[in-house]
Amino acid sequence: MHPELDRLATELWEFGLENSPSSATLLGDHRFDHLIEDLSEEREAVQRTQLFEFANRAEAIDPDTLNHTERVTRTVMIGDCRKNVAVIDSQITEMRSDQLVSPHATMLHVAPQWMFPEPDYAEAYIERLHAIPGALDQAFDRYRSAIRKGRPPARIRRLPTRPGSRRSCDSGMRHGPPSAPPSICGPSTMSCSEVAV
Repeated sequence: MHPELDRLATELWEFGLENSPSSATLLGDHRFDHLIEDLSEEREAVQRTQLFEFANRAEAIDPDTLNHTERVTRTVMIGDCRKNVAVIDSQITEMRSDQLVSPHATMLHVAPQWMFPEPDYAEAYIERLHAIPGALDQAFDRYRSAIRKGRPPARIRRLPTRPGSRRSCDSGMRHGPPSAPPSICGPSTMSCSEVAV
C-alpha cells in the first residue's frame, strides 16, 4: 500500500478506537477497557480538528500515485472524515436524549456485549464502570448547553388523534406531565394534548 495512505489509515483507525473505547472493546481491542467515551464539548472540538486534518492529509495524496483499491480507500477516508466533521458541526450530541441513541440508552445496549476474557481486562472494566456517571454528567451538560442556546433536546410527545382511530392515545393523561406545554387541542374530541417537536 502507498506508505502515506497506509500511515494515515492506521492513524485514523487508532483515532476511532481511542475516541470510542466502547467500540474498541466490542472489537476485541482491550487497550481502552478502562475508558468511556468523552462527551465534552472540549473533546469534540479536538476531534473535529483531528478529523479535518485527516481529511486534508488524505486529499493531499495524489490519486494518480494510487492503484484502484488505494483510491477507493482515500475517497472513503475523505468522505468519512468530512461527514463526521459535519455531524459535530450539527451539534447533534446536544440533541441525543431519546431512548434509542442517547448515551444513557446506548450504554445499556452495549454494556452486556462487552467481553473481558482476561482478569486484567475485567479489572480495567471496573474503572470504566466508575467513569460512567461522569460521562452521563457530560451528556447532561451538553443538553443544558443546547437549552441555553435555545435548542432544547427533543421530547417524545404523543400526537393528537381522534377517539376511535387506530392509534388513539388517550391514556388518562389529558394534559401530559407538568412540564408539558399548554394544550393545543381545543375540542374535547381530541384525545391527547401534546405535539411532537
